[in-house]
Amino acid sequence: MTPMNDRIAEQTIEDHKYLLELVENRAAIAYFAVANRNQSLFNALKNYVKEEIKQQEEEDQGKDEAELKKAKKNNKANSKMEAIFKNIILDFDFMSIVMYPELKNRREFVHQAWLIAKKTENTELKIAISNDPYFYISRDDILVLLKTKDD
Repeated sequence: MTPMNDRIAEQTIEDHKYLLELVENRAAIAYFAVANRNQSLFNALKNYVKEEIKQQEEEDQGKDEAELKKAKKNNKANSKMEAIFKNIILDFDFMSIVMYPELKNRREFVHQAWLIAKKTENTELKIAISNDPYFYISRDDILVLLKTKDD
């Protein structure tokens, strides 16, 4: 298998923007890019997210405070998962979680991807992540699993 080059990865992200609307899909793409050691796809997704943040900041500059507060209220449910995803994609260096994994970085990356999969109840992603050798769950995660009667 040959790795995707940067141009093809960026075109793939561009062609499939409709999938990027849901945070669980973005988390899945990030996780599978890391699991398959596909740095081009990971970087293309990172660039897409950076561009999205930049556009949002430009839009927010034109709005007054009342409109911003109203928009934040509407997005409050997704904001925690969005923050987790932005942490996954922006704060982790690809090499530290794939090529030269520091146990802590890879474990945290996998755990945060699992948190998104759990909150969105994405069974396929939960199964894939739980098979990762760096997967772990905390006591709080176990309590959530027990409350939701999840496997």
